[in-house]
Amino acid sequence: MSNVSKKMLMGAAGAAGGGAVTVDQVFSTYLYTGNGASRNIVTDLDMTEGGLVWIKKRNGSSQHVLVDSARGVGKVLRINLADEEVNNAGSAKTVTAFNNNGFSLGDDDGNMGVNNQPEDTQVAWSWRKAEKFFLPATVSHSNGSSTTVDLSSLGAVGWLTVKRTDSAGDWYSWHRSLTSGNNIKANTIAKETTTNAYLSVSGTTLTIASGTPTGSYVVYAWADNSSEDAENQMIKCGSINLAAAGGPHLINLGWEPQYVWIKRNGPSGGNWMYADTMRGLVADSTSTTNITNHWDTAAADDGVANAFGLRQNGFVVDSGQITITDANNYIFMAVRAPMMQKLRMRLRFLI
Repeated sequence: MSNVSKKMLMGAAGAAGGGAVTVDQVFSTYLYTGNGASRNIVTDLDMTEGGLVWIKKRNGSSQHVLVDSARGVGKVLRINLADEEVNNAGSAKTVTAFNNNGFSLGDDDGNMGVNNQPEDTQVAWSWRKAEKFFLPATVSHSNGSSTTVDLSSLGAVGWLTVKRTDSAGDWYSWHRSLTSGNNIKANTIAKETTTNAYLSVSGTTLTIASGTPTGSYVVYAWADNSSEDAENQMIKCGSINLAAAGGPHLINLGWEPQYVWIKRNGPSGGNWMYADTMRGLVADSTSTTNITNHWDTAAADDGVANAFGLRQNGFVVDSGQITITDANNYIFMAVRAPMMQKLRMRLRFLI
């Protein structure tokens, strides 16, 4: 039996026992239409393990809605805004529970990003807390001393964003491809900077600098699986220099993604653009069925020709809305498409 076959068998056995060993157990993109009534959203992810639910209205302008297990249900942040947390816990107006097969929504009066209003189309991305994938955490920080956060469960850290929750404050972020000493803000189009660069990562330890304002913070941290065996990779973070207009320019991941985001970082900034296969990421990068959005805005989904194109070994970036000029540097993150779970189960009986 080959080493690959053995690993596939072990993966199938782990999956049968409930272990988070495949991307389909830790990430979901779910499309639904609001109904204005309490309901369960079944994604087949065990969110009782912890995680993040990120919801965005698709057919109109609306704030992003982020609810995580570290802060608790009903406590909403909007990544496109610097506003403090809105605590709607107990009022049944947003995510009301993390379930063993997804999450629950309450009725919706429209003040929480309109995530369940009747006739509104929605997308929900669920990120399950899991080793070598994603970690949500909360931390209290006091100005004048540094604060550390252990990220060892991720293995290698790909990128993270930190937001003050008890007061307004930007989404200060670190990415493995940024210049050492620089941070970038997830709620703005600005490029990386040393100004208010409160975050640094050494190995698997996040340090929040002593000069950071005193307050309560939430941390969302994602892994980078680049050093893992190819068949075990679920998520990658990196950068690419797009040297000229035109394209398509391939970002080679070694596998087909189901979700990507990319941001122009230098020499100037740009929107945080994201796309996924459930909303229409296809192979043809000139197709207007490729649905993209910017998480630094409240804008509705749009079909942008020449933006992204799906490939079996990664994705391509084309000209069009993504402005490509000499020496433009982009940072990105990609989540792998589901990894043939049924095939693994068959191999348990065939090999």
